[in-house]
Amino acid sequence: MNISYILNDCLFEHNYEVTSLATNGIRYLISGSKDCTIKVWIVESNRPTTLYRTLIGHSSIIQDVAITQDEKYVISGSWDGNVCIWDIESGQCIKTIKHQSQIMKVSYIHQQNGNFISSITSDGTVMIWKLFFKKIKEENQNEEEKEEEEEEEEEEEEEPKFYKSYHEKGTFNTSCAFSTSADINPILCTSGSDREIFSCFDEFRNQDKLSNNNEFKETIRNDIDDNNDDKNKNVKIWKHDSKGIINYLLFSPANYFISSGCSEGIVCLWRYNNSDEFIKLNCNSPVNSFSYNPVTLIISTASDDNILIWDLEKKKILTTIVIDDFDDQLINKENKDEIILKFKDLERDKEYYKTQLKYHQKNSDKPLIRSLSICWFSYNIIFVACDDNTIREYKINNIFQN
Repeated sequence: MNISYILNDCLFEHNYEVTSLATNGIRYLISGSKDCTIKVWIVESNRPTTLYRTLIGHSSIIQDVAITQDEKYVISGSWDGNVCIWDIESGQCIKTIKHQSQIMKVSYIHQQNGNFISSITSDGTVMIWKLFFKKIKEENQNEEEKEEEEEEEEEEEEEPKFYKSYHEKGTFNTSCAFSTSADINPILCTSGSDREIFSCFDEFRNQDKLSNNNEFKETIRNDIDDNNDDKNKNVKIWKHDSKGIINYLLFSPANYFISSGCSEGIVCLWRYNNSDEFIKLNCNSPVNSFSYNPVTLIISTASDDNILIWDLEKKKILTTIVIDDFDDQLINKENKDEIILKFKDLERDKEYYKTQLKYHQKNSDKPLIRSLSICWFSYNIIFVACDDNTIREYKINNIFQN
């Protein structure tokens, strides 16, 4: 039995393409856009999703966003070369990490010994930063001692804990992903335009030890002797099985899979601890993003043409969501009039838009709207960021009956 879906809601607050989404599936949805803003949305069961706050401070396109596990902070990466840390409650940018080139991806992980973010830049550099370092403060500490510790923590955040370029010279980074579990030894993977995926497991741990002495070092892959048998001793390498450029990289829940999606519509999934276990999905259109269902082995892929929801165990498509489909049967009846009214206010010149998308869509019968980012909020709710400035909220039905 195929699962079904309805368009539950449509969010219209951005003024340009929505490029990225992030959520922990608790309360907030975070969105980044080409309008240089980040928006924080409140998602509640059986109630419309509402805009809580707009974060303003970047001077260029927001390429990626992330949210911390406790939902207190938002992390954003922009083409202005800055990674910003935002306090959700106040809406203030509490820290800016400056880079030398455009930010392509940011990723966050909560660990027992601290919280980390990674950033990759268009010049091929991967950096890992240790943030919000937790120190147990004694109850009898006076305010002066607490302030001194806080100042030390702020200083500790200034330098990256890990700094490396994995890909050949002339190759640009395309994505990165932290492992999803709070293991003491985090895993970071990075992909490049060379279609290679690198994992730095032991290297991160070793560099983190060095960082206690405020030290870090840069290692360039090209400086390693090709005849050295130990050159990949601490680095796992996967090769994306397609000629397309990798657009997105992600770990599945519990780190079962490391997965990549590319411009030729191919999604590759490897069992992290057993690279011989391999799944290849053909989406027939450039894959911009994908997301794992939080409770079952289902993955949703966002491409230039549509949204595909896959059953990974059976390796089959469960349903196809056509973004531009406004059939009466597919819109939530409670929100139907409001959604349609909003779209009338947002009406565009369709012929001009077809011309703009001619490079991506050779067949004019295909949908006019591309999905750029996607995330599961809960087991049956998906949010999709689109290039018509909107975020679609879909409710998936019969998900456990297929």
